[in-house]
Amino acid sequence: MVAAEAAAEAAGAAELDTNNMPRKASRMTSEGSSASWKQQKQGVRDLYAKFACSSDEVKGQFPAKFCELTAEQAASKDLYELWCGWLCEDYIIPKGKKNAGEHLGYGSAIDYLNLLLNLAAGEFKEHNDTTRHFFTCRDWHGASDPAIWMRGLRLKLHREIYARSVKEGKPMDMSALPVYLKTIIACVKQLSLEGSAEAALIKFVLLTVINTGARSSEAANIILDSMRFDPEFKCVVGELPQMKTSKTKIFGIQAGVDSYHCWFLALADFLCCVDRAVFEDDGGFDDGEGDDERVKMPNWLIPDLQSTKTPGVKIGNWLKALRPVEKGGSKKFERFSVPELPDSASAAGMRHGSLSLLSLHPSPT
Repeated sequence: MVAAEAAAEAAGAAELDTNNMPRKASRMTSEGSSASWKQQKQGVRDLYAKFACSSDEVKGQFPAKFCELTAEQAASKDLYELWCGWLCEDYIIPKGKKNAGEHLGYGSAIDYLNLLLNLAAGEFKEHNDTTRHFFTCRDWHGASDPAIWMRGLRLKLHREIYARSVKEGKPMDMSALPVYLKTIIACVKQLSLEGSAEAALIKFVLLTVINTGARSSEAANIILDSMRFDPEFKCVVGELPQMKTSKTKIFGIQAGVDSYHCWFLALADFLCCVDRAVFEDDGGFDDGEGDDERVKMPNWLIPDLQSTKTPGVKIGNWLKALRPVEKGGSKKFERFSVPELPDSASAAGMRHGSLSLLSLHPSPT
């Protein structure tokens, strides 16, 4: 009994001591912290290593690794002018990557310029007055000498890559090939005939994305709590979070003209065929941070898109599975393939097709 009381007293003392310990302060910086941003930073560091050994001139001025750069080197015009020249003229996309064997397009080259510039600014901007002045070049509308110089460098990079693309007869539009509503309806029809639970899930996701004109990641973040029926317009409206712009837009979905166009019928099939956890606000779930705080479980409209970090890839793979087998489609859907699906069908193409159609026909369904 005495031992038990002593143990309880010791446990209480330990808990009190833990509670009295100073907590680490929360800090938020302006630098990105997402997994994709960390991957991009590592990617530009790896690319810098290739650049650093690309010529005797570069080797003579700059170290082999980005982490070995000094503040003076990071804030020199030579670094970025040589970097742009290498990206434009010398760098060839390696094997195993999209467009292997080709030069970079303008968008990719500018992205790499911005990444190197932002990475260097994060390390050295506050080093001294000289570096602070130099990194004003990141202000596109700035009037400082570095800002004017950087605008000219970007424009020169654009002109050089554009002129080369014209001479080589390369297409200028790098956006995803559009997948229009009629193609999605053909997919929905075939999935309805197939009749499995997976088919019910896929057709509901496709109709949700095409009806909201959303990026795939935005459709993944729709919650039922934000949706309601609008009695005036006889449609369902809801909030669509736009992660890229940190803004929310409102979408509206009306009943379709037939069973294959109708989001509501697809929702009914989805609810009947797909195992979906019943939502209960039971105090949330442990966020894994080692404290007693609990996070409320959002009532996702499509929980299956929350099980992946890349919902766009998942939707794109579903579309590709519906192509004929000889074009890379899945044998599971061999009898229910959609020949009109383009070889490069993707979730991004659905957004492209949806917005193009909505701009001409405000009510496609």
